Amino acid sequence: MKSFVMVLRRPMILITMGWSFPLLKRQTPMKIDFSQRLGLRLRITLTVGLLISVLMAAVSISIIFTWRSMILQNELKSARELTSAFAVPVLDLLIYSSQNPGFSNTQLQSQISDFHKKIHDIQFVFVLDANGELLARSDDYADAPYSFLVSAAGRNAACQLSKHTHYGWLIESFQPLHIGSKVWGTLHIGFDANPIHYEIKHLFFRLFAFTIALILVTTAVLWFLVGRLTDSLRNLLIMVDRVDIDSQAFQEWVAENDEIDILQNRFKALEQRLKESRRQLVDAQRQIYQAEKLASIGRLSSGVAHEINNPLNGIRSCIYAMEKAPEDMEKQQRYLKLIREGVQHIEIVVQKLLDFAKQRPRQFQKISWERPIEKALDLLAFRIQQRGIIIKKDYAKALPFVCADEQTLQEVAMNLILNAMDAVSEKGAVTLHLFHKDSAVYFAVEDNGCGIGADFLPHVFEPFFTTKDEGKGTGLGLSVSLGLIESYNGTLTAESVPGRGSKFTVVLPAGECL
Repeated sequence: MKSFVMVLRRPMILITMGWSFPLLKRQTPMKIDFSQRLGLRLRITLTVGLLISVLMAAVSISIIFTWRSMILQNELKSARELTSAFAVPVLDLLIYSSQNPGFSNTQLQSQISDFHKKIHDIQFVFVLDANGELLARSDDYADAPYSFLVSAAGRNAACQLSKHTHYGWLIESFQPLHIGSKVWGTLHIGFDANPIHYEIKHLFFRLFAFTIALILVTTAVLWFLVGRLTDSLRNLLIMVDRVDIDSQAFQEWVAENDEIDILQNRFKALEQRLKESRRQLVDAQRQIYQAEKLASIGRLSSGVAHEINNPLNGIRSCIYAMEKAPEDMEKQQRYLKLIREGVQHIEIVVQKLLDFAKQRPRQFQKISWERPIEKALDLLAFRIQQRGIIIKKDYAKALPFVCADEQTLQEVAMNLILNAMDAVSEKGAVTLHLFHKDSAVYFAVEDNGCGIGADFLPHVFEPFFTTKDEGKGTGLGLSVSLGLIESYNGTLTAESVPGRGSKFTVVLPAGECL
C-alpha cells in the first residue's frame, strides 16, 4: 500500500472517462540555444585545431632544422674537400719557393687565379705564410680590409658558416699548410653561402605556407565533422523535445547512420516505456477519481433518498384519494397536477445527481464561480438542514469569469464544503467567501470546527490521508480537488488553527477562454 500511495502522490493526473486533469503542469518545450551549439562546435574545433597546429608547427620546425643541417653539412663537407685538394699544389709551390730563393709568387698567384675561375662559388682565396704575412690572394679580394686577412693567421683546420659585412654569408675554410711539424702557412678560402641562405629561407617559407594551408584544411574538415556531430545531436534534441507521453502515437526519428542511432534507439525504447507507464498511471488515477465520485454520491444518498421519498409519499396519497373518489373529476385533475409536480421534483433531484455523477469530456467555458457552488449546495441541502449547519455566504459583486469546466468546479466545491461540514459539530457554521484580487478569483471555505494539527496540515492533500473516523471518508477528496484546480493553473491552500477551525482557499486566474 505504501508504494501504491507513493505512486499516486502529487504530481498526478486524474482521468475520467474520455477526459483528463493534468496535475503535473505541462513543461514548456525546451528551446534549443543554437548559439551554445555553435559555441560547442567552435570550442571543439579551436581546441583540437590548436593541438594539431602546435603539433604540425613542431614537426615543421623539426623538418626545417633537419634540412638546414643536412644542407649545411653537405656544403661544409664540399668546402673542406675543395680546400684540402687545393692545399696540395699550394704547399708544393711554397716548398719549391723556399728551395729556390729567386722564385717569385707569380706562379702561386696564377694557381690561385685559375682555381678561382674554375670554382665560381668562391668569394676569395688567400695564402698566408707561417708568420701570418699575405703571400697571395685572388683578384676579387683586392679591396677587402687587411684586418680580415690577419684574422686567418694561425688558424687550425676548420670550416664554418659566418656572416661578414663585405661578403654577406660565407663558408670559410681554413687549411694549415704543413709537413710533419714544419708549418709553411695557411690556406684560407671563402665560399659564397648566400645562395644556400636563400635556399634555406625559401624552403622555410614554402614549408610555412604548406603548414598553414594544411592547418586550414584540417580545421575546415574538423569543423565540418564536428558540425555533423552537433547537427546530429541537435536533431536528437528536437526529437526528444517533441516526445509527448500523453499521445499514443510514436514519432518518426531521423536516421543518422552513425553512433547517434544507438542513442536514438535508447530514446525510442525510453519513450515506449514512458508511454506505457503513463497509460498504467492514467488507469490507476481514473479508478481513484471514480472511487471518490462514488464515495461522494454515497454520502449524498441519504439526502437524495429523502428528496425522493417526500414526493413519493405525496404521490401515494394522491393515488389513494383518486381511487376513493374516481367520479369526482375536479379532484382527479387536482391530484393529477400534484402527482405531476411530485414526479417533476423527483426528476429534478435525480437529474442533479446524474449531472454530478456523469462522466463526460471536459468543456472549457466562461463561467461564474457562484454557479457551481450553488449547484453543490443544492445537492447538499438536505444534509445541511438535517445537521442544522449554518451556511454563510460572503460573495463579492461583479466577479470576473473564469475559464474552466463547470462540473469540475462543482466537484471541488462539493469536496471542500463536505470537508468543512465533517469538521464542524451540530449547528456549526461554514462560511463561503467569493471575491477577486489581482486578476484572480478567490473561493474560500471557512469553518469553525476542530481544526487540523500542525503535524497533519502538510499532509492534507496527500492521497488517502485522512484524520476522520473509519468509514467517514476516503482521503481522496482534497487530493482530487487539488489536482482539478492545478489543471487550470490555479492553487489550493489550507490554513488551520487547532480548536478554532480551518480555511481552504482556491485561486483561479480570471479571464476569457482562448
